[in-house]
Amino acid sequence: MDHEVDEFFKTMAEQPAEPGEERRQGTAARRATGDSGAAKRAESRSARVPGELSVRGVLIEPHSFIWLAYLTGQSRNLKAGEYRFRKGITPVELLEQVVNGRVVEYPFVLIEGWTFQQVLHALAQTPNLKQTLTDLPPEEIMARLGHPGQHPEGRFYPDTYHFSRGHTDLAMLRRAHVKMERHLQR
Repeated sequence: MDHEVDEFFKTMAEQPAEPGEERRQGTAARRATGDSGAAKRAESRSARVPGELSVRGVLIEPHSFIWLAYLTGQSRNLKAGEYRFRKGITPVELLEQVVNGRVVEYPFVLIEGWTFQQVLHALAQTPNLKQTLTDLPPEEIMARLGHPGQHPEGRFYPDTYHFSRGHTDLAMLRRAHVKMERHLQR
């Protein structure tokens, strides 16, 4: 059942509620642009989420979740993403998890001693990581990281990095590069 809920929330995060609606994280972007039509569509979609969770057996009664979100002022703070909910979660706990954006995270392990090509190969083999660097030469990758002319070998800190579905391979490299630079400055 957890997998079905994950897939539902992943779908809610990746697909617009209606044709032509832009996908944006949360409703803050809609409020900032004054797009009340998009906000109403998003609100309508968020109202469907509790019903779907009830059908999937996560929530016993969906209306209490909707009221809880409105009464606590959190109805516009629900974060899109892929979620896993434990069996028996209360509406208060579920709301807290979604408002805080505690999404499913996946690991990426960068092993000490790997060559840059090995790092790129590992990134390419990592599920749920959006691939943006395929077939780019190392020089171009380093330029995209903001370090043109820098040789890539030894520039990425070996560690286990966690990411949510949809993060890019470039973002992962950027994190490892920043971490290595901070480590070397100590």
